[in-house]
Amino acid sequence: MKANINTLNTALKIEYTKMIEGRFDHIFYVNSKNATGDDHEGTVDGVHFTDLGFIRYADFLIDKFVQFGLITKE
Repeated sequence: MKANINTLNTALKIEYTKMIEGRFDHIFYVNSKNATGDDHEGTVDGVHFTDLGFIRYADFLIDKFVQFGLITKE
């Protein structure tokens, strides 16, 4: 399963690079390693989020949006 996930991530990165080279605006690549934590409680099976995983991922994305200057965090 991990090899399949790595293959999909590589394909996504290739398409992202094509879009950047094509001068698409407002496209961001987010490496989400450990976005749901490292205690294995964020997913049911390593892929599908639990409620806790959704909360952690939302918090992770909010931090990324702040880093990209898309929102401000108060």
